[in-house]
Amino acid sequence: MKNKIVYAIMGVVFSLLSANTNHLKAQQHRIELDTINLEYVGNALRQYVNHMAFDPDFNYRSEIKEARRLNNMYVLNEDSIPQAHLMKHLKKAARKTDNVDDFRAYFIDSEIDFLSVMDGRTVTGLYNTLRRSTLPGFLDELDKAFGSL
Repeated sequence: MKNKIVYAIMGVVFSLLSANTNHLKAQQHRIELDTINLEYVGNALRQYVNHMAFDPDFNYRSEIKEARRLNNMYVLNEDSIPQAHLMKHLKKAARKTDNVDDFRAYFIDSEIDFLSVMDGRTVTGLYNTLRRSTLPGFLDELDKAFGSL
């Protein structure tokens, strides 16, 4: 009778340990899916920036909602930054600067200097795309369309 109880207890303990191990493995896989691997971050970041710079149908609001939902992470200067925060920094820089050179200088001065590896055409496209979605950019477009009154 004692042996049956010992075997039953060992069976319960073993099943609990294997269930806990499976739970930890599932969590580990979820984290790996939410994070972009370090060796591909350059390509993934370049592809995303190119998407923002050259997609004529780029909509900042829908893109940031999707970025918050997906919770993708990029690794910049050995730090992880969520895609939504990266988008916020890009838009803030476009809002606070008046031209592409100032936009590039904003990131050189900050700790998020990834534009130095991007070509000039991409940075210009990125600035123009994001600038259109800001109030100063809208006012610039009105000024171009109607001239200064």
